[in-house]
Amino acid sequence: MEFSTAYFDRHADGGFSQPDGRWSDWLFPPDSFTYRTVPSEGTEVLAMSVAGMLAMKEQYPGLRNGGPWRPKDIADIKTLKALLADTLQV
Repeated sequence: MEFSTAYFDRHADGGFSQPDGRWSDWLFPPDSFTYRTVPSEGTEVLAMSVAGMLAMKEQYPGLRNGGPWRPKDIADIKTLKALLADTLQV
């Protein structure tokens, strides 16, 4: 399984950003990272929240190193918004 890691600074409002690098202008809402785990191939792992993934996708075109949304990104945004709406109704 492929995965990646990143380091973030926590802001006074609870949000996050990377301290340095090409994505330091990417901002993540306070609920982007929690200590809840999810199963992945039989192992419990920490993962970004739906709200964090949606923020990532929505901001991408406006970032200094971003680019236009691809059809996949547009589909992902639609799916993430539906998932977020479902979690807010619970």
